[in-house]
Amino acid sequence: MASPAADRTGPQVAPQQFQIGAGVPARWWAAFRSVPLNELIRRSVARNPTLDAADAAIRIANENAQAQRGLFYPQLGANYTAADQQSSNMARQQGPGDPPQSRYSLHTAQLTISFVPDLWGQNARSVESLEAQTEQARFQLEAAYLTLTTNVVTVVRETTFT
Repeated sequence: MASPAADRTGPQVAPQQFQIGAGVPARWWAAFRSVPLNELIRRSVARNPTLDAADAAIRIANENAQAQRGLFYPQLGANYTAADQQSSNMARQQGPGDPPQSRYSLHTAQLTISFVPDLWGQNARSVESLEAQTEQARFQLEAAYLTLTTNVVTVVRETTFT
């Protein structure tokens, strides 16, 4: 689809060509070929807390999905407790050779292995839900990025042409 014909008295510019279905490049503002604009957008993206927060949300959502995947495997737990006890013998009758106190150590080791089969798919659905949250966080990052770059270009355009 070609752009409408230009006025013959205006500057001679090659006609634009719109390609239906073509993707828009991620750095769409680079088409303006403005080094100051490119630098301003680069600094804006590098120092934007909203983009940092969106990136952190992606990492958190991904880690939550990874943790949920862990329920597909057996869970292993280990525990070890050592205690040194000393009890008094004063309550009972003591002979001349009996010590006034008795001392003993108690060591307890415990190993726990558990596995819950996902017969009805609850864990699989939970993993899918958490993966969808990760994808949603990626789209939110993309939206924040597009909003930021569009706002920077709009402000620069308005301050330049007004």
